[in-house]
Amino acid sequence: MKRILMMLFSAGILAAAASGARAENVTAAKTALPRKTCAYCRQLMKEGKYRESIKSYRDFIRAERVKYQIDDAQYEIAVIYDSKLFEYDNALAEYGKLIREFPSSARRTIAAERIRYIKKHSGGNYAPLRRFEKLKAELFAGADRDTAVAKAESVLEDYPGTSLKEEVLLWLADNCGESGMEKSVSYYRRLIEEFPDSPQSAMYYTGLAGVFYSAGQYARAAAELESSLEKIPESRHAEVRKMISRAKRNIRRRYMLWVSLAVIILSVAGLFFVKPVLDMDAFMPGIISFCTCALSAALVFALRYQSLRKLVPLVLVLVPLFSAVPVISGMLVQKTGGVKRYVAGAAAVILLALAVSYSVIYYFNAHLLIVFRL
Repeated sequence: MKRILMMLFSAGILAAAASGARAENVTAAKTALPRKTCAYCRQLMKEGKYRESIKSYRDFIRAERVKYQIDDAQYEIAVIYDSKLFEYDNALAEYGKLIREFPSSARRTIAAERIRYIKKHSGGNYAPLRRFEKLKAELFAGADRDTAVAKAESVLEDYPGTSLKEEVLLWLADNCGESGMEKSVSYYRRLIEEFPDSPQSAMYYTGLAGVFYSAGQYARAAAELESSLEKIPESRHAEVRKMISRAKRNIRRRYMLWVSLAVIILSVAGLFFVKPVLDMDAFMPGIISFCTCALSAALVFALRYQSLRKLVPLVLVLVPLFSAVPVISGMLVQKTGGVKRYVAGAAAVILLALAVSYSVIYYFNAHLLIVFRL
């Protein structure tokens, strides 16, 4: 018995040792593999250990001189100095090293463009550039937008002559959002007034109109676009005319909505003047209409549910409202006799059905009106 226990004990020790050895190998593999693939360097950067990441990239470059990722590693070193540490002199040196030592690298063009950009905005010992790039990085990481806007405005206040002025104004115009619509408009107007010869001037006019368009002020958007046709290159006229067309289309849609709502309100209000008899005969057309519409909709969705499932809420609202149309129309002409009753009833059904359908579709998804060329 003792011998058996000793054998089991020995076996347990050997198993534990083997397991420990395997665990050490796995741990070593996990540690070595990232370094071999440079994933370890990227992980350090993601953790905010930027200088450690740079050191690891340099070690990687020295150890893996023949690997194809070397130019990528060199590029990442430049990017860390550039967009993480905001040390632009070091970034320029590292971008330059990439271009010199890896002339066939796919990163070469990006590096050259970044060198050009940094040198162009190197005034003030990079201070305006550093502050502007930092606030954009903070916003991207989840910082408060209003705080970022305030910081951008302070860049312009502290450095009114900065070479970044046009870019900062455009960023402010694009980032004030609907909550700061008037501020956004004011920045676009400054861009138009202060940079009339800019290659991007056409974008400032369309951006200004876009602010009004997003706020539902389609008439102002159309007016701004029409006035811009005299000031922007002819190559952009077709694009601007399309935008004008869309703005005017939305104006027409809004007028049609008002007419539709007026038809619905007047039809319902008319019942108080007509004072119809409320019996089963009055509601029977609505019951038949509801059953027909509901069954038809159920059949269509059963056959094409995957492609039409987004329309389910629209149909759930439209079917009962649409079914009320023949009831209301019938009550409105209930006391009319002869042929007039059928003519007036048919006209009321058609008019009210169109008004109800248009209003429901407009409020659920106005884009669907394109199907009806509206």
